[in-house]
Amino acid sequence: MTSPEQAAASAVPARLVRASWTLVGFLTIASLAGTAASPLLLVKAPLLLVALAPDGRHVALVAGSVDPLPLLAVSVVRRALYGVGVFGLGAAYGDVAVYWIEKRARRLGNALRFLERLFVRFGAALLIVMPFLSLCILAGAARTRLRVALPALVLGHCLWAGGTVWLGTRFAGSSQILVDFLAARLVESTLVCVGFVLAHQLLTRWKRKSAPPGP
Repeated sequence: MTSPEQAAASAVPARLVRASWTLVGFLTIASLAGTAASPLLLVKAPLLLVALAPDGRHVALVAGSVDPLPLLAVSVVRRALYGVGVFGLGAAYGDVAVYWIEKRARRLGNALRFLERLFVRFGAALLIVMPFLSLCILAGAARTRLRVALPALVLGHCLWAGGTVWLGTRFAGSSQILVDFLAARLVESTLVCVGFVLAHQLLTRWKRKSAPPGP
């Protein structure tokens, strides 16, 4: 008997589903690696840090030591790529995924349903204001054309990343104090960061295993 997940995915070409999972998986691993090595990369290769893990805090921290245009380009492209991968998964599993979340995390499910209503009203233009992964899932689930969603997603990330770069540049002096502190304790700070990332992953896996099975 076909499961709901299989039925939802069957409407999308298998190659798209595999490519989406591969892209999301690869970029997730890259983000974990970048976060784990963030003290080292922040001091030695700040642009690579953003390419691996384009979190807002990383973009803001390196803004004072990297040219704004390359930093903005790397941040936007990296975030947009992840958004495209999640968009593909949304096209394959979107409504099923939201239903699954509702059963296990009601508040998050309610938030997604609220965003879903907003997306029905405003469409892909909402991605310009909120280029969030949750909206990428909903855009895919709504079968929005990628050629419509992608420009809105890129523009949204340009606005958010541009604001982050501007703020990071304004507070570059404070960021440099942190960079100097990490540079003086590079090995220790990197090992601590690696330990935190590993501990978080182990805790997350343990919670998933101990969670009650779904209906």
